[in-house]
Amino acid sequence: MIESDRIWKKWLWYLVIGAFIVTFYTLTRPLNHAESYDSVNYALFAENFPLGTSPDARNILFHAFNRIVFVASEWAGLGFRALDLIVAINIVAGSLSLLLFASLMRTVFKVSEFSSWFGAAFLGLTYGYWRYTGATEVYAPSMFLILCNLTLIFRYLDDEIPNYRRLLLASVVSGLAVLFYQPNLIPLFFAASVLFLGKSRLLSAILYFAVGGLVVLVGIAGAYFALNGETPSANELLSFVTSRNQEFREGSPFHINAAKSVLAFGHDVFSAHWTRTLSSVREFLDPYVPGCIYNFNVVNYAGKGIQAWTAIAAVLFVPLLILLARFHWLAAAQWKISKPRKCTLFLFCWSLLMILIVGKIDPGSFEAWIPALVPFAGLVTVFVFEPCYRLGKQKTLILFLVLFFCYNFFGGLLIWRNKQGDFSSTKQLGFAVSLLRMIPFC
Repeated sequence: MIESDRIWKKWLWYLVIGAFIVTFYTLTRPLNHAESYDSVNYALFAENFPLGTSPDARNILFHAFNRIVFVASEWAGLGFRALDLIVAINIVAGSLSLLLFASLMRTVFKVSEFSSWFGAAFLGLTYGYWRYTGATEVYAPSMFLILCNLTLIFRYLDDEIPNYRRLLLASVVSGLAVLFYQPNLIPLFFAASVLFLGKSRLLSAILYFAVGGLVVLVGIAGAYFALNGETPSANELLSFVTSRNQEFREGSPFHINAAKSVLAFGHDVFSAHWTRTLSSVREFLDPYVPGCIYNFNVVNYAGKGIQAWTAIAAVLFVPLLILLARFHWLAAAQWKISKPRKCTLFLFCWSLLMILIVGKIDPGSFEAWIPALVPFAGLVTVFVFEPCYRLGKQKTLILFLVLFFCYNFFGGLLIWRNKQGDFSSTKQLGFAVSLLRMIPFC
């Protein structure tokens, strides 16, 4: 009875926190969709394109899922637009992801209850995660599938007696996650290989990668057949999968790609949009920060009339950096050199692969770096927040989180709360978006 009461209270606690997170993201969701310009097109695809015509081979299941949800809502007579439905699903997926993240931090990475929830809050308040959880985009449900898969894998690895049904389920989820968003190959196939190191895990590794790979192959072949009405050859299948790869290849020198990567990922953690709304800051930075003309103009337009609020972010930026530097200094004194655990090694490998791959093919894209926020938050939780918690710095950590919330809200989310500044509000079938996307990146 005592054990059942404990489990019941645990699930009730998760339910309450989950409801709070859903409410939080719902109340702060962006009403202006101009930044995530694909949102409007994705919603229009869901409403107008047949199920078998995936517009992007990288997101096969994402588009199919959106179409199924919209058709089901129409059949039920709910009368919702696809954009609103998909945003609602993304908010739920983003909220559940934070619960899974906190659970993994506590049960697998063995950090304290405080640090696990603090790390989840930090992840949830990073600009990229917060902004795109409320968008009609692939990232929130994609990260949910990743964390579901990791939960299954780590539970399998912790079993004294191998539970191959759990491993099989993890394999299927990994394949579905890649079909949902192709770059999920990075954590679930490439980085995940470190979790199966050792002769005792050889059979598990073969089963996991073989089944997951088969799910991906069947899914891609099925999508090709639905689109073209014929069985693909190996070359046709490869061309279908890599149909958009060329547009993401950066030919810039290493130091340019590195600078773009730092700025793009840094923006996903600390929003830099407030620099576009303040004329004095914008004029100072423009000669030094090349970027997309379209994106800059969109931010300028959306931020009109709220400069007094976005200036709050400018005031908070330096104190936040000082607090982070102090946390790092305190935590570094507690670090001990020891053999890394596989779970921690996995986070390092995931992060390194993101740096090598995204940093090479799409370094300046804010969106491409969003999935990297998960391993980043995990490493910061383990190596910074947990040591600071053990030193009794809970109040300082909470102060940082409050300032972090204020910074990303006033310097980022608030800009997109203004529906009046939405370029996408007058788009017809995404035509205007398609034209704007043709503006070249500097």
